[in-house]
Amino acid sequence: MGVALNVETERGRCLQFAHKPSSAGSSSPITTSSPGFDLSFAPSTLSSFGDLIASDAGLDERSRNDVFQFSKMLEGRDGLKMGLVAIYVSLVSTQQQTRALTAKVDTLTEKMEAVTAAAAVEAAQWTKSQRNIILAATKTTVWDCKRLDFGNTGLFLDTVGYLKRQKETGANVQKYKFLDTHLDPPSAALKGYGRPAVSTSKTALRTLIGETLNECLTDTLVKLATKLTGDGENVKVIHAIKLIIMRRLARKNPRLVIDPSLKKKRVEPDTGFDEDRNARLDSDSFLDKITAEYKEKTAEFGNDLQAPAWSSFIAECVQEEKERFPQDKITIIPVVSTPATPARPVVPMPRRLSPGPSTPTTHSAGMFMPPPMQRANIFAGQSVMPRIQPAQVGRGLAGILNDSTQNNLGRYGDNYSLRSAHFSSPQYPSSSPGGIS
Repeated sequence: MGVALNVETERGRCLQFAHKPSSAGSSSPITTSSPGFDLSFAPSTLSSFGDLIASDAGLDERSRNDVFQFSKMLEGRDGLKMGLVAIYVSLVSTQQQTRALTAKVDTLTEKMEAVTAAAAVEAAQWTKSQRNIILAATKTTVWDCKRLDFGNTGLFLDTVGYLKRQKETGANVQKYKFLDTHLDPPSAALKGYGRPAVSTSKTALRTLIGETLNECLTDTLVKLATKLTGDGENVKVIHAIKLIIMRRLARKNPRLVIDPSLKKKRVEPDTGFDEDRNARLDSDSFLDKITAEYKEKTAEFGNDLQAPAWSSFIAECVQEEKERFPQDKITIIPVVSTPATPARPVVPMPRRLSPGPSTPTTHSAGMFMPPPMQRANIFAGQSVMPRIQPAQVGRGLAGILNDSTQNNLGRYGDNYSLRSAHFSSPQYPSSSPGGIS
């Protein structure tokens, strides 16, 4: 007499097959409507059937043998009872292994807590000024003009690298002496204090950007540089470009830079760039969005920030800022205008280092142009002389920003004093047919 079997698979499909009992080892054709187990024949014995589906399920040899033995046992007179006992033994065995693993985890946890406590005691022995040195280093790393990725691990390692370089400077040997045994490799104490300091610095950047959206770009540059590095007098052009992009993105996603006390509360989405209703309201969300924006623009415009597409995008950002704050001339990002090309931002590049006279030139894209070397009394009544580094020659801004091998913070770009002259237009010499406005 035939036997009809219905086996419900995990996907809700049904395997239907029928076979007649036959001698051991023989099998009969089956019909299946499911792409699950590939059963061409249904074995006549339970153990053979168990081995077949175990094989189709991808079990290893040991697991297949367990299934085979269990199926074989069920074929006996008291097979069902024996099978229940076997299942119970398997569960008890799993519980025993779990208890042993839990004990190991508890031991490991105790050791980690002991190490953490020892690191906390060691870090607690640092004075407030010493802890502030580490915090200042993390803020400087976050403010680095080349910084495009704000991951915690990368920021911490770059902070360690910055501290190493500062410690090697002759004038700073004594100042950083307390870190003699903490930098190479990073000690538990440094990790225990440095990683939270990184998060604090990221939060400070995000909060400052949110708090200054109603202030002009130039004032914001000074404020951020002062708060994060303690030096608001010198700000690089690249800082201005990065900040202007950050402010643009923050205005499209205000919930990512709102007051920290409102973190992780769900709010209705803004009409704009961000459509994620459940975005986390913390510094990681905003800075991750910044990183994604850079990657998106790089994919669209290319790596060379001297390209016309980048120039037009930055010009658009500058124009938006000027429309919001007409009194701010944003002199740190000069604009060149010629009869052949519309007004677009230009970023100072270094003089060429090859022999011969150095004369100002304009890149064909119109974005980057070296400033006249005799230009004086433009920003704060002092001549502005760019610091020239050989590594800059022949490299676009993207190469400078994405250079992961150069960790000297503050090495690239021209410095400008902004405090006293950002409301007056700079007086450029007319070095091009249309002049510079």
